[in-house]
Amino acid sequence: MAKRCEKRFLDPKSWEQFRIEYESSDDRSCALLCAAYLDNCLEILVLEALIHKDEARKGLFSEMMPLGTFSAKIKIAYCLNLIPESIYKDINCSGPN
Repeated sequence: MAKRCEKRFLDPKSWEQFRIEYESSDDRSCALLCAAYLDNCLEILVLEALIHKDEARKGLFSEMMPLGTFSAKIKIAYCLNLIPESIYKDINCSGPN
């Protein structure tokens, strides 16, 4: 049985590849790359904060599940006090309140 690759923050080699891609991209591509990176980071933060390390927590992040969207990950990370209010406000894309 193949070992499942766990999500994790970018290692130094992957970070360097990401940085090169980012620096050589147009504005739209940069925005998409950064959003995808932040989405991944938020998912990792929330996964690590959950006490049960089983399939139930992984299922929360599926496409049609409660934490499947970037917006939901931002909100749950903030509500769990994993990110400060300043970062929450910076990355929250819901517009003015």
